[in-house]
Amino acid sequence: MSIKRVLSITVAVSIAAAGLISCGGSKTKSPPPAPTGNVEVTTPRTELTRLANDKFYDHYWGIGEGVSNRESMAADIASARGREGISLMMQTAIESKAKSVGLNSVNGEATETFMQRLIQETQGTVADARQREVKVMYNQSNSQYTVYVLMTVPQSSVNDALKRQLANSQAITDAAVSKVIMDIIDSALDK
Repeated sequence: MSIKRVLSITVAVSIAAAGLISCGGSKTKSPPPAPTGNVEVTTPRTELTRLANDKFYDHYWGIGEGVSNRESMAADIASARGREGISLMMQTAIESKAKSVGLNSVNGEATETFMQRLIQETQGTVADARQREVKVMYNQSNSQYTVYVLMTVPQSSVNDALKRQLANSQAITDAAVSKVIMDIIDSALDK
């Protein structure tokens, strides 16, 4: 092998090595491209809704949100609003079951009055509601706490309380309405 050939191979290897070394150095990564179109957003409310649907499907539940410059006040507001959510869920369940069995046509106005009283009485069972999950956010720019609370009450607890209230209620005068209501509670709220 001639010196020229050895020298050219050495130069070629040196250039290749230098190229590899310079290419292998650290580089700053460019950020991934920004997503376009719809992007899923996870908020405390959506997280709590997902938790309620996954773990507390046999409960009435409500999510409350409270905002205040004091965390304890925000938590109290959130708990009260969570209880309101439970109350609305129970009211909706009772009304839909009553309509599905045609309860409103049994005795017209008396039945409507009874249903309103029953719905009011169910709100007393919300006192048994429990906090299942709490999320606290703090906004430094305005010194405000935002508290999200998932409140639940077992459907079986509501069912038992309604049965006790119905058994003691002076508002039920029509035995047929009473039987239909008891059947609704037994079949619908136990599910």
